[in-house]
Amino acid sequence: MNNVTHQAGTDRSEYGGMRYDHELWRDYARVYDQILTILPYRNLLLEVVDCASIDSNMRVFDGCCGTGNLLWALGEQKVRCRVTEVDYSEEMIAKAQLKVAGYGGEVELVRANLDNPTADWGVSGKFERFIFNNSLAFLNDPAKILQGAAELATDGAILVASTPRPNPNITELLEEHLQLSENMGMTREDTLQRMLPLLQPVIKCNERLMQQYGDSYHLPNEPQLREWFKASGWHITDIGTTYAGQNWMVAAVKGSSA
Repeated sequence: MNNVTHQAGTDRSEYGGMRYDHELWRDYARVYDQILTILPYRNLLLEVVDCASIDSNMRVFDGCCGTGNLLWALGEQKVRCRVTEVDYSEEMIAKAQLKVAGYGGEVELVRANLDNPTADWGVSGKFERFIFNNSLAFLNDPAKILQGAAELATDGAILVASTPRPNPNITELLEEHLQLSENMGMTREDTLQRMLPLLQPVIKCNERLMQQYGDSYHLPNEPQLREWFKASGWHITDIGTTYAGQNWMVAAVKGSSA
C-alpha cells in the first residue's frame, strides 16, 4: 500500500481568490467527520460509490476530498482501488491520512488547489473514475474543473458529482435522518438528543464558511448544472437528487456522446 503526501504548487495563503483562513479550516476539519453520524450523508457516500461502478485496481480521483470520507464508503463496499485524494486544506488532508490504514487500499494524498491549471494539480497518469462530492460548488469555475478532469481521464472514464441544490432545507435532511433511525429501532427523541450536540459545531463552521466564502459558492438549478458539463469533455448519463433532496447527483462519461 502506498501512502504519499505531497504538495503541488499551492499558494498557502490564498483560497478561491481570498485569504486562506487556517484557523477556520483547522476547526472545520476537526468537526467535519461528525456528519458521518447523519444517515442520509452515509447513504449519499455509498450511492456515489455505487453510481461510479468502481472496481478494484481502478485509479480514482477524489476532488476536494475533505477528510477522506470516500475512503470510508469504499471500505464499506469492500472496494480496494487506487485512490488519489486531493484537497487544498492541509488540515483536511491530515484528517484524511488517518483513514488510510483502515481503508487498506492504495492511497495517494495530494495538497493542491483545483482552481489552478490542471498541470498544477500534482497528479500524473490517467484515471478511470472521478468523484466530486460536495466540492464543485465551492470552486471558482466548476466547468473549468470538469474540463481539467477530462484531460486526466481514460477513454470511457466515469465521473460522479454530488453538489448542493439551491435553497437547502436542513429540516428535510433532519426528517429523513429521523425516519431512517426509526426504521433501525431508535426513537425520535433519542436520535435528536444524540445528533444535535454533534452537529452544532459543524453548523457553526458552515456559518463561518458562508460568511467568508459564501459569495463564491455555486448552487445550480438543473439548467445551470447541465451548462457546467457542456463542452467539458463529459457526457451526462443521469441526473437525479440525493441527500434528502438537498443535492444533485450527476453521472457522466468521458466523451461527447454516450
